Amino acid sequence: MSLLIKLAFEKGASFMTNQSEQWDACPPGTMRRIADRVRPIPRQPVVRPYASAVLVGMLLAVTGVALVVMRTSLDSSPGGLACVEIMQSMNDFSTGRLDPALHERVHQHLLACRACRTHYETHYGPVPQMTGHDQGISPLIGAIRP
Repeated sequence: MSLLIKLAFEKGASFMTNQSEQWDACPPGTMRRIADRVRPIPRQPVVRPYASAVLVGMLLAVTGVALVVMRTSLDSSPGGLACVEIMQSMNDFSTGRLDPALHERVHQHLLACRACRTHYETHYGPVPQMTGHDQGISPLIGAIRP
C-alpha cells in the first residue's frame, strides 16, 4: 500500500481524483482484505522432504556399489590377497618368517601381479622359485640339514 493511501486512511481524509468526483474513505480493514486477496499465497516447498530422501537413497546406493566393487576386487586378487597386504608382508616373505599357507599365497600373488613383483624385485631381489618353505618345510630346518 502506498504511503499516500495509508496516510489518507489513517487520517480519515478523502481525496479527489478530479474536481467533479469525490471519494470517501473506505471502512476500516477494507484495503487490508483486498491486499490479502491480491497478494500471492506463499507456496510451501514440496521438494525438500523428497530431495533429502532421494539424497539419502543415492548415498546408500553409491556406498553399496563401492562395497561390492571393493569386495570383488579383493576376491579377484592373485592369491586372495590385495596388493596392500602384499606390501605389508614383503619383508617377512623375503626372510621366510611367514607361515607356510600365507607364504604360498604371497608367492602366488607375486608371480601373478606385475606391480607387486616389480616392487619386490626392486627392494628384495628376484622372486624366489619354489623353495622348501613353499612345500611346507621351514627354511630354518632346511638350513640346518646338510
